[in-house]
Amino acid sequence: MPDGSIYINKTMSHLSKEDYEVHKKEGDRVLQIAVCADETHILPYSIVHSWVSVIVLSISIICLILHLLVYGLLEKLRNCPGKILMS
Repeated sequence: MPDGSIYINKTMSHLSKEDYEVHKKEGDRVLQIAVCADETHILPYSIVHSWVSVIVLSISIICLILHLLVYGLLEKLRNCPGKILMS
């Protein structure tokens, strides 16, 4: 921006000159900057989202293990399509 601030598209926020450092410059063109960010910019998910992810992923892993056990124990299912599903 003309006043030296920058606009970040992802977070839709403006940063003043004091909030970032220029690392690489080529003439008048800035190629790389470093921004000090707090956790709200780094982690877009809340604690609820994190716990839901852990629970759903755990259920998924349990179902995958059950699937592999059933296909591994039942010889009838260990044909070519069954082995492809196990893979």
